[in-house]
Amino acid sequence: MITKIPDGTLVHDSGSAVFLIEHGQKRPIMDIDSFYFYKLMARKIIPLEDMLLNLYPLGEGVTVTGQWAKCAPATLFVKGGGSGIFLWMDNCLFPIQSGEVFQRLRCQMDEIVHVPDSLVQSLQIGHTIDASFFFSTRCLTDACTAPRAVIFITANDERCEKWKVPPFFPSFNGAYIS
Repeated sequence: MITKIPDGTLVHDSGSAVFLIEHGQKRPIMDIDSFYFYKLMARKIIPLEDMLLNLYPLGEGVTVTGQWAKCAPATLFVKGGGSGIFLWMDNCLFPIQSGEVFQRLRCQMDEIVHVPDSLVQSLQIGHTIDASFFFSTRCLTDACTAPRAVIFITANDERCEKWKVPPFFPSFNGAYIS
């Protein structure tokens, strides 16, 4: 049985290779420019024995060059030239409505990846994440699917969506959000 390492974890092998664990794969960080561009932090890299790391299949490399959806980490905070900040998750940009919402997502300004407006305009835009997301949303863990999958149901129970929750949402623990 494979040891479950949370998505978004940075690990290094016995050599100098650094990998990002996502969706059950180890994604090599291809170069130092990509490491810094995506705001990955050296202090968050943990050593992992080669024996454990080798249990994970090799995924697409994390690099600045290439198709964004394939080469970028699966979950990021992104900003174009305008004032808007987005959550990049599941190949979609989710606009963050306000600074209050940004703070509730527990993101720091130094974690935002700055990208060209042309890239922002070329990507699919999802629902706006606003304050009502935290106050009017019930959160139920979907135990039948992958870990960290959560079902969100709006207050009026009209819309049901399943999201893969990134590791920086510590308040999403399967309980009601208030």
